[in-house]
Amino acid sequence: MQESPLEVAVSLRSGLAYTMEILHGIADYSRQQGHWTLEVDSDLHFGQRPARLDRHWRGDGVILLGGESQVFDSSYFRQHCIPVVNATGWHDRYPGVPEVFWDDEEIAATAAAHLAGLGLERFAYFGPRVFPPSHERALAFQRQIQARGSSCILCEWTVGEIGEVAIWGEKAWWQAAEFFKQRLARLETPVGILANNDITASVLMNSGQEIGLTCPRDLAVVGFWNDRVICESTDPPLSSIETDFYQVGFRAASILDAMMRQPGFQPPAATRIGTKGLTPRESSDYLGIQDELISRAVRFIRKNAATRPLRVEDVLRQVPMSRSSFGARFRKAVGASAKEEIIRVRIQHVQRLLRKTDWSITRIAEAAGFDSSRDLDRLFGKKTGMTPSAFRSSAESGGEGVVRTAGRRPASANR
Repeated sequence: MQESPLEVAVSLRSGLAYTMEILHGIADYSRQQGHWTLEVDSDLHFGQRPARLDRHWRGDGVILLGGESQVFDSSYFRQHCIPVVNATGWHDRYPGVPEVFWDDEEIAATAAAHLAGLGLERFAYFGPRVFPPSHERALAFQRQIQARGSSCILCEWTVGEIGEVAIWGEKAWWQAAEFFKQRLARLETPVGILANNDITASVLMNSGQEIGLTCPRDLAVVGFWNDRVICESTDPPLSSIETDFYQVGFRAASILDAMMRQPGFQPPAATRIGTKGLTPRESSDYLGIQDELISRAVRFIRKNAATRPLRVEDVLRQVPMSRSSFGARFRKAVGASAKEEIIRVRIQHVQRLLRKTDWSITRIAEAAGFDSSRDLDRLFGKKTGMTPSAFRSSAESGGEGVVRTAGRRPASANR
């Protein structure tokens, strides 16, 4: 006999790109393994059957992505034996409910490594104090920066200062613009900034421009989400960190499925999905190199080395100096030779493609300017100690922080 489909509701607050990726992961799990009737509790319309998570709803399971004001507390769901998975990003808002979130520690570490690697000495974080993931990310970013011997100012706001934490209505936008201008005016520049999301970063950059702070000369800014619509419409385009949001949805769905189908299943208390890396754009294209000619050379390398077989001779054509003088000045300013910097940029680009695409190694080799996959294997192995295929397998299995789980809740917490 064919199994009856389970009725699963997803609460959804926004139609932003990252929430659509989470919903995509949920829908794929449902199609591949879930045998679900998928419903959406949202003011937005996505074609699924509409649902309202109120006292009349009696489905089989719930995944929370947003729309928090429409959802009753977790005791209501336990009372009616309805399993729930929390993927909102709000920690401990629903006690006893397993969480599947992005990894804020890894986001902070990725941003700190990128911004500190630009040669900056001052840093700041902009985000809402009342949103737990943002505040935890702020503290993690501050720890990462302080461990590098620099200072980091936390520019966080309360609901009274800005009446929003993620999605800006018109009133919140103007509140944020004023708040950001005041805080930016107090910062000593140049400064590397991590914003809690791409929208915050966009408003922040606009506010900086209004008080004469240019990006990236004064403000080197990094966002979170890597929403291409937002990132590529800012001026200049915004660098941003991307989590595997599809995996957030897929993992949340798999945990909920086990809770619905397996009596006594004990879900992990917290599952953290790692980043897919940082996509660099012009907003953080800052170089803290006082030597103008070497700064020009480094920019040329970082713009071109990822996609073609760049040689030191190609770089030398960009700067009017002898090879010996160039070599000494480059190593003094960068801490590595021009050849080493070219290789670093190429390997970093390959690692990004291995993490973010399902391309074959041959195709990646071509995209990164290698003559053959054998040449890529040789250089990649020499610099990383593993083959490209092994690196990809490690990333997919969690070796690069893709998925982490912490603890297990007692069986009674499932209900």
